[in-house]
Amino acid sequence: MAALTEDDVLKSELRWLWVVGAVVAVIFAGILYAGMAMRVNPPSNIELKDPKTLHLSGEFTEANLGASVEPNGHVTARIVATQFAFVPNCVVLPADQEVTLRFVSPDVIHGILVTGTNVNTMVVPGYVAQVHTVFRKTGDLLMPCHEFCGLGHSQMLGTVKVVPREQFRPGPDGRVACETPELNRAAPPVPAGQLPAGPPAPLQQPTLQPTLAGAAAAAAAPAATAEAAAAAASSNAPASASVAE
Repeated sequence: MAALTEDDVLKSELRWLWVVGAVVAVIFAGILYAGMAMRVNPPSNIELKDPKTLHLSGEFTEANLGASVEPNGHVTARIVATQFAFVPNCVVLPADQEVTLRFVSPDVIHGILVTGTNVNTMVVPGYVAQVHTVFRKTGDLLMPCHEFCGLGHSQMLGTVKVVPREQFRPGPDGRVACETPELNRAAPPVPAGQLPAGPPAPLQQPTLQPTLAGAAAAAAAPAATAEAAAAAASSNAPASASVAE
């Protein structure tokens, strides 16, 4: 085998330089495409929110949750992720229009994923998670929690209802809810000679106060159970002693 000359080594190094340069260029182009075309970006804002008082005042009180139209015409959805539900568990947003989703958590870390879209973020207590996106397809999109948050994690599921822009009709207060009559499906035709069964019942949205109260009760349950076990053990002690005699 002939010994390599200096020119051969130089050509080999140049070939590897071109290969590495091409790989780096492809990776850089992919990052630019994901950030500019697909809008896949890391969180850029840092907003602090006290998880103990977020439901008492400010934008995340129960009356302000859900989708609303800001004075400048921008659509914003505010959602509280708590064990083990989204409040509200359904939001209505328009298609083909930039919207903002803002999430907070009063208890533990949750993960938000809207199926079929690029909405995917973590919700950490004490911080506001904010996502800007444009929904291109209409329909009901599932929004599960993809970060284990406790025993009821598998039941933590919400819905994002994306409707055409002409069907997105906010009320006088600038808000739109999933039970808005314009968004309900048409009822089946009523046979002749029969009276309609009446208007459909509105969707039952989970409320924030009972959810937080349930979380507190769940936290207090182990202590109550331990106290009951201790009381039972103390009441059974004399009976056990008498049997031993």
